[in-house]
Amino acid sequence: MQDTGTLADRDIVERLLSRDETALEALGAKYGRLYRSLAVRLTGSDADAEECLNEALLRIWDSVPPERPGDLRAYGARIVRNLAVDAVRRRCADRRGGSELVDELRDAVPAGGGADVVSDSALSDLIDRFLRSCDSRTRTVFVLRYWHGLGEDEIAGRTGLRRPGVHTSLARTKKRLRDYLEKEGVSL
Repeated sequence: MQDTGTLADRDIVERLLSRDETALEALGAKYGRLYRSLAVRLTGSDADAEECLNEALLRIWDSVPPERPGDLRAYGARIVRNLAVDAVRRRCADRRGGSELVDELRDAVPAGGGADVVSDSALSDLIDRFLRSCDSRTRTVFVLRYWHGLGEDEIAGRTGLRRPGVHTSLARTKKRLRDYLEKEGVSL
């Protein structure tokens, strides 16, 4: 029997499709640390991260089949990210506090006041469209910060930029995003 921690993604997906519970063990062994790390960075909480990881594994189990992810790592990371963002939103709603990332990005979205309030999915589509209009470096810095939850020092290390350059890029991109969303008539 092959060690579940060394299974290829396609083998894990096949096990999920055949409803073999060892698939969850293999998935956790292979990507659990990555998914948990992503959740911790986004939520700032070990307890929330553990809950996100467990819920993500359950959602993967429930969604495969009918889904058949081609990139299991990214498929799970997207689920974890969405769960982490939801956890932060719940926390914000409960105490009007929350993650610095959510607060930081909230500054880029215009407040209501004449503009149309949009759904999360519509806002996500608009942000995707905005990011496609950005150059590669700007897009990379933005995604590393707001998707992967990396700090400015980590982003600098990955991109070769200096920390002040990362900070400036993020500030300018948030301003451009805010201007773009205002032109689109969007608010939260």
